[in-house]
Order: sequence, then C-alpha cells, then structure tokens
Amino acid sequence: MDTRRTIFAQALSQLRATKKLSQQQLAALTGYTRNYIYYLEMGRRGPPSSRFIQTICEKLGLAPAECDALFRAAGYIPPQPAPRDTLLAARALLAPYLRTPIAACAVDRDGAILFANAAFSYIFELDINNLTRTQRNILLLLLDASGLGGRIINWQSIVQTHEALLQSLSEVRGNAVPARTTTPWWKKHPVLGQFSSMRTSGPIVADILLKHSKLDMITLNIAPIYSPQANGLLALTYLPANILAEEFFARLAPAAMGASSA
Repeated sequence: MDTRRTIFAQALSQLRATKKLSQQQLAALTGYTRNYIYYLEMGRRGPPSSRFIQTICEKLGLAPAECDALFRAAGYIPPQPAPRDTLLAARALLAPYLRTPIAACAVDRDGAILFANAAFSYIFELDINNLTRTQRNILLLLLDASGLGGRIINWQSIVQTHEALLQSLSEVRGNAVPARTTTPWWKKHPVLGQFSSMRTSGPIVADILLKHSKLDMITLNIAPIYSPQANGLLALTYLPANILAEEFFARLAPAAMGASSA
C-alpha cells in the first residue's frame, strides 16, 4: 500500500473518530460520498486534493493545528497567511505590471500566490480572489484539472519549469531568502514529486500552450524576475510568444488596465 495513502488514511480516520462522526455524517457535511470517505480511510484512494482537505477544515471548524496536521498527512504544505510586509513587497514587485496586458503574479518560494495583476485573471481565465489560501498556489493550480492544468496542453513540463524556478529562488545571488534546509514540499507530494525526479539539466525556459475560450490556443513565454529588495519573492510574468498571442494581448489591453487581485 502507498505510504502516503496509509498516513492520510490514519489521520482522517482518527480525526473522524475524535469528532464522533460516522463516515456517512462526514460525507453529508462535506458533500462527498460515503464510499469516497471509506476508500480514503482504507488507503485505497488518495491522497485527496487540497480542496477536499480545505472543505474538511471549514465544515468541521478545525483548529489551525488540526488543519495543518491533515494537510501534512496528505503531503501538502499547510496554507499560512502571509505577513503584511511580505504582501507589500509582493505588490511592489508587480508595480510595473499592474496596468499592463502582461499577466504577472508574485509568489513565495513555496509557490503561494501573494499578488496577481488583472491581466493574470484575463489571460488565464481564473479569478484569484475566488480561491482559498490552499488553492492559491501556482503548482497546485497547474496540477488541478479545474484550475490551470485542465487548460494547459503541456502542463507536465510547465509544472517542472515552475518547480525549478521556485527551487532556484534561494540560489539567486543577492536574494534575501535563506537557503533551504529542508526538502521542498512539492518533492514529497504524491504527483508533483514525480515531476521533480523527471527534470533534466538545462536552462529554465518553456512555452505554455494555453487553451482559451476566446482563442483556440495561446502560446506564452515564462519570464521570471528576481529582486534582492523583494523579501525573497519571485515575479512570474507570462509574455506573448508569437504574433497571434501579441494580437490577443493587445485586444485585452483595455480590460487589463483595471484593478489587480490580492
């Protein structure tokens, strides 16, 4: 049996027993089927999505420590609110892109999206403000079929690229973030970890092949921006990679001049 499945199965079963809930009651509270809960506890399914765990936390009113334990049991890094100075640094890092058609977001070294401009929502057709803190992670969005993963044709290679960019964040000379002393959380993730081992050496470059409702496909270039003044944050910008994409960005320019997302 998969070790991660076993760990999560035990954690979920113990939590349910502590809360004095039957599998049927837990299923009714969370909107999942009793069979799904049963298979998770038997270690025959899972680990589940971060969205499932967030639902458990919200519906059961779990304490922060209980939520953290459940996330870790599934191989996820627990979502934490960013300090105010970090959020301000993220906004400052994206200041040049706030009113441009260039999609941009600021992330920390774990991939948590701290700030995104309006163009990010328009280009990726994804409203950051409607996501929970757990979902607001660039790697999980790329992995999630209901997030970006379902609309990025070459999503596996794009996940690898973003993992490499996050890994290199603490290796950039002059960056404020300290070197990692522990293994990055995504290398322990049941799916993301597979892409970490698949990565080959070479320059970190990739073209995103994105399906869009207003165009069959958009090709984007990933352009990372590191700044020693940004508290160890990374700005990810997504640029048009060909004439067709440039024309699409130009048409979106008026809408992209609107408010940004926090």
